[in-house]
Amino acid sequence: MNKTNTQYDSIALQYRGLQMDYILELLRPTYVNLIGELEHKRVLDLACGDGYYAKLFCEKGAKGVVAVDISPEMIKLAEDFNGHESIQYVTSDVADLLGKYKEEFQVVTASFLLNYARSKEELTCFLKVIYESLKPGCRFIACNDNIKDDPSQYNEKIQAKYNYKKTLASSKTFRSEGDLITDEFYNDHIRCSITFPWLSPDTYDEALKTVGFSSWEWQDLHYNGSDNERKRYWEDFLLNPPIICFTATK
Repeated sequence: MNKTNTQYDSIALQYRGLQMDYILELLRPTYVNLIGELEHKRVLDLACGDGYYAKLFCEKGAKGVVAVDISPEMIKLAEDFNGHESIQYVTSDVADLLGKYKEEFQVVTASFLLNYARSKEELTCFLKVIYESLKPGCRFIACNDNIKDDPSQYNEKIQAKYNYKKTLASSKTFRSEGDLITDEFYNDHIRCSITFPWLSPDTYDEALKTVGFSSWEWQDLHYNGSDNERKRYWEDFLLNPPIICFTATK
């Protein structure tokens, strides 16, 4: 069993209960803006979690959404809280979808999927599923652990300001391929942690090229609100953010 399954099964309810400000004010607006227009499009939503985005995609006019997660507990939450007649929820490891969908979708999304790949080979497998599921000329959009951030600049005081903690499993201030990273996120009532391996930007580039994507780009988070006080509040976070977005075109 993939360890991701057991991690999210054990924290599913807590994870859903965490409404982190950086998710609400930075990640979601950036991610949704990158996804763009969905009217009459079919969407494959990988690592769908509790189904928040799958339902949002339907509300934005998607023709239909297939939403996949490896965790049965997450899929149960999705069906209970974000069910919709245009969503098909599926419990599956993404790797097991290889060959299942052939150019069926105009959009493929993935929320914190790629950063769970344990090797270049597994990352390539995930990306191959995504590539073969897309129609030609269409796009893949993801949010991901920020593999480009600087571990030497992890600052506990700054992280505590935003209710998260990102650490290397070792005490190093630099990363090597496969090193484990732990993300903790919390509020006054709930604390969750997730551990995953780090793969380098070069490994991502090689995997994307191998499966055939024509172009790809890392996309930084932005605060797009009009509140200047909140804009100043997020300045420290955006100096070395733990999250990044990503787009690729078939």
